[in-house]
Amino acid sequence: FQLTEDVVNRMKASSQSRRDNQRSPRASNGTAPSSLAAEGKPRPTGVQPPKASDSAAEQDLYRRYVEEQTLVQEELLWLAKREREAANEAKERNSIIEERQRAAQL
Repeated sequence: FQLTEDVVNRMKASSQSRRDNQRSPRASNGTAPSSLAAEGKPRPTGVQPPKASDSAAEQDLYRRYVEEQTLVQEELLWLAKREREAANEAKERNSIIEERQRAAQL
């Protein structure tokens, strides 16, 4: 799953502006609380849903915005999962190394 450079740049710009405007709460491990991400809902960004009186183009833009936000959230969840898996693998490798060192000392 590859994101286009344009989408990546917009994600960076969006996350930077969000970071500047409001600090998001952090869990003890430094990640965003899983309850926000697990809901699968885009975080509030000041973008209002279209009204029935809005043009079809505006409604389409909003629909595409919501779809893109969903993709971004899925990508962030996937990255967080991979990060947790990598951390667990590193812990396992370290414990194996420590166990080998203790065995060698005996």
